[in-house]
Amino acid sequence: MGPCNLGLAAHGRRAGEQLNGDVLYHVFLVGRVVRFDQAVHAFGFGFGTVAAWQALRLWIDKDRRMTGGIAVVVALAGMGIGALNEVFEFAASQLNPESNVGGYLNTGWDLVYNTLGCVLAALYVFRSERTRLRDVDGRVEGTERRSLR
Repeated sequence: MGPCNLGLAAHGRRAGEQLNGDVLYHVFLVGRVVRFDQAVHAFGFGFGTVAAWQALRLWIDKDRRMTGGIAVVVALAGMGIGALNEVFEFAASQLNPESNVGGYLNTGWDLVYNTLGCVLAALYVFRSERTRLRDVDGRVEGTERRSLR
C-alpha cells in the first residue's frame, strides 16, 4: 500500500477504531499536543502536496529553476486539497452525527495541521528540486555571489 493509500485508510478508519477504550481519533500521540487525527492530516496533506507538485511539474519547463513562488503555489495546491477534505468531513458530520468528525474546533485544528504538512512538503520539494539542478561545480544555478560594489 502506497503512502497516499495508507493516509486515506488511516483517515477513513479513525472514527470507529478503539484504543484503550477511546476512539482512535481522540488519542494523543505526542503528549497532549498532537492527536492521531492531526498527525494523519499533516502527513496526508503533505503527501497530497507532493502529489500536486508531481502533477504541476508536467506543465513547467524542465529546465526552469525551482523558485520560492513555485513552492508557494505547490503548498497552496496541497492546502486546497485539504480544504476540500474538510468539506467532505463536514458533509459526513451532517449525514451521520455519530461519525466523530466535525465541529468548529476540530475543523480549525485540521486546517492548522493540513497547513503544517503542506508547508513542510513544499519546503521538501523546493530543496530537492534545487539540489537536482546543481551544476557540475556544485553550485545551484542563479545563486552565485554578487559584489555590492
